[in-house]
Amino acid sequence: ISALEVLRYEPPGLELTVACSKGTYIRALARDLGRQSGSCAYVSRLTRTRVGAFSLEEAVAPQEFECGRHLLPPARFLPRLSGVGRLELDPDRRAELLNGKPPDDGWFRPCAPQEGCYAVFDAAERLLAVVRRSAGRFEYRAVFPEAGF
Repeated sequence: ISALEVLRYEPPGLELTVACSKGTYIRALARDLGRQSGSCAYVSRLTRTRVGAFSLEEAVAPQEFECGRHLLPPARFLPRLSGVGRLELDPDRRAELLNGKPPDDGWFRPCAPQEGCYAVFDAAERLLAVVRRSAGRFEYRAVFPEAGF
């Protein structure tokens, strides 16, 4: 838990806002707060306002969702995911990448990335592949069709 703020306290009700990492059980937090206060506690309402870099304000109700209007292209949503870097493919290496030839550092800009997962784009911002760098080598996680995404 990185932040906990009391928004309202009108006994027996307590309203909190909590900033936490994945895997945090808010209902267990309520139980533990109840135990520490010599009482019992439960969650009567829970609203997730953020997941990573995505906020509730950006959400669209299912009945209002329009694919052409609301679906973000990979170039816009992938940079918001923690743990996914971005690489741009050298245009001269496109055919090799799409045919599954093992890539090396010279194929990408920026070059020599750290270990981890990367989305590979072309200059037109089309997603071509997802690669993982481990032990100084790249391996494919996915390669997308010629059209890209």
